[in-house]
Amino acid sequence: MLDASGRPHHRPRPPRRRQRQQRGRVLADEAVPQRGIQRTAHAAQARQAFRNVKLALEGVGAAPVDMVRHNIYVVDHRPELVPIIFGAAQEVYGDPWPLAASTLLGVQTLGLPGWLIEVEATALLS
Repeated sequence: MLDASGRPHHRPRPPRRRQRQQRGRVLADEAVPQRGIQRTAHAAQARQAFRNVKLALEGVGAAPVDMVRHNIYVVDHRPELVPIIFGAAQEVYGDPWPLAASTLLGVQTLGLPGWLIEVEATALLS
């Protein structure tokens, strides 16, 4: 970009922020990864998946409010599950609610039988 005199002009850039992605957070219990999977209701799996995301964020010095993207994948999605799933997120994340781009997608299946909820999140770190 050139200024009025024809010299190069650069806009100052905002400070760089690091991006951290947390993917594939499912029901696996943090104490017994991959073996803690059991057939439970959507609400219980949602709570555990959101807990896993929150713990992963805390592990890199972030919090739910640092999220810029939050995708939720739901097996056998039905409209009546929306308040149950978002209620579980509110219970785990608390206030303030993360103001992130969020998508809830109904899917046919996830990685293993019995998985009903998967959550992925992207956070920006200072």
